[in-house]
Amino acid sequence: MFPVLCSADFIMVDKCFYKNRLPQVGEVVLALDPRSHDLVIVKRVSAVYPDGTIELLGDNTGESTDSRLFGPIPKTLILGRVRICYWPLSRFGYVR
Repeated sequence: MFPVLCSADFIMVDKCFYKNRLPQVGEVVLALDPRSHDLVIVKRVSAVYPDGTIELLGDNTGESTDSRLFGPIPKTLILGRVRICYWPLSRFGYVR
């Protein structure tokens, strides 16, 4: 899959979106890196398990560090849903 975001993109994140529900497959989320909580990652939800853990995959699967390396993560590490890319202006729009 072609990456929906680039490393230089500025994004807006809805931090309240997942207060009352789990992320759904296909949504792009901002999460704490489970290996180092000082880092944040942007990944797409690929699976949600009955125990509330979430599997994340990068759009650029050949170059992505994601759940294939660190496994599924708990919902508590999800910071919010990525909603809009606002910079550069040529890439302005909703993130899907």
